[in-house]
Amino acid sequence: MRLMSFFDVGTTVMPRILGCSFIAALLLSGCAQTPVEKTRHALTLHAEASALYLAKDCEAALKAYQNIIKKYPAGAETWFRAGNCHARLKQRGAAVAAYREALLLSPSYGKAWHNLIYVEGQALIETLERMDAQLVEGDPARLQVAKLLEKLLTIDAAPYGVNELTSEAHDSRRPMGQ
Repeated sequence: MRLMSFFDVGTTVMPRILGCSFIAALLLSGCAQTPVEKTRHALTLHAEASALYLAKDCEAALKAYQNIIKKYPAGAETWFRAGNCHARLKQRGAAVAAYREALLLSPSYGKAWHNLIYVEGQALIETLERMDAQLVEGDPARLQVAKLLEKLLTIDAAPYGVNELTSEAHDSRRPMGQ
């Protein structure tokens, strides 16, 4: 029986270890995407989500946008579209959160500001309607809210959604981007 010397171990075991390491590295490198592949993948996901969105399939579009957000969270437009889907599905809290995320990423995103104000305004109107139904005519709280509402409505006489620079009008009764 012959004992393996140090040199024998190096000539039989080491090449096997190196060979296995090389194969493992090749397999793992196949899993990594290049920047071009990542961009293509993101564009494909966004195109699929946009097609669902334009077809007004908000539930499926929302799932698609949420999938994109998990993989690529830094897209203000994706957050905005997710917010629109939530708004269409009457999920105000989630819509507000999505619009706020869009605005964190892009603070000058006018459509996101508009839709955030629209959704929060709708919630305010519903709250005022519930208050109106519950409080009696002379209730001091009701009178105070009426004064506050009057002030809010007279802040700007111009209809909201009119772009002063381009004179481009938008129907202010619905969120933008729809």
